[in-house]
Parts: sequence; C-alpha cells; structure tokens
Amino acid sequence: MLIQPIGGRWNPRADFEQTVLAHAPSITPEQFAVAISAGDHFFAASASTPDYDDYHRVMLHHLGVPPTSHLLADLRCEVPDDPDLVAAAVRLGYAGRALCRDSAASDVLSITSLTEFLQFF
Repeated sequence: MLIQPIGGRWNPRADFEQTVLAHAPSITPEQFAVAISAGDHFFAASASTPDYDDYHRVMLHHLGVPPTSHLLADLRCEVPDDPDLVAAAVRLGYAGRALCRDSAASDVLSITSLTEFLQFF
C-alpha cells in the first residue's frame, strides 16, 4: 500500500507555511504554491536527497524572503511530540488499535493534539 502524508506532500513539511508566515506574514497562498512548485522541481532534479537548507533557500527565493540563519533553523527544527499523546498512542497500540500522527492511511486514525485524540472517544 502506498501511503502519502496529509496534505498530499512529503516536502516541504506541513508547518512550512506557518513557519515562513511567522517571519514574513504577507505571503499569500498563491505565492506559496509557486514556491513549493519550484521546490518540487529542485527536489526532483537532485540525484539524491538535497540539503534541506538549499531546498528551503530555493522556495524562500521564490517567496522573496531572505533565507536568514534563524528562518532556516526554524524550518529544519524537530517538532517535539506531546508526551501525553505519545503515551496514549502506546497504550492504544498495546490494546491492538492503530494510531499515528499525520497519517494518510484511511484506516489509521491521524491526530495532532491530545485534545483531538480525545474527540475519537
């Protein structure tokens, strides 16, 4: 079974727009679409997985946003898991229920917060 992420893309990651908007709040959805398309072409033209800073620079260039070291760091930082959410998912796993964050598999629940998790019950 081929699985795709929520939102239909692996790259850039799901919080790309939100992260860029924190640095440049006037970017429009149309501008993001053009920049992400340029990033897709850059990614596809690479013989192997490109350096993510270079990948982000391509998209930021198309957005007219300076690729500052702070912004690049924000775009590659790890998104921490909510410990309560992880513990709940582990308990469900032991109970034979599948659950994961950002799943595109229709038969696997997908959640992003403990509040959202509680809505499943």
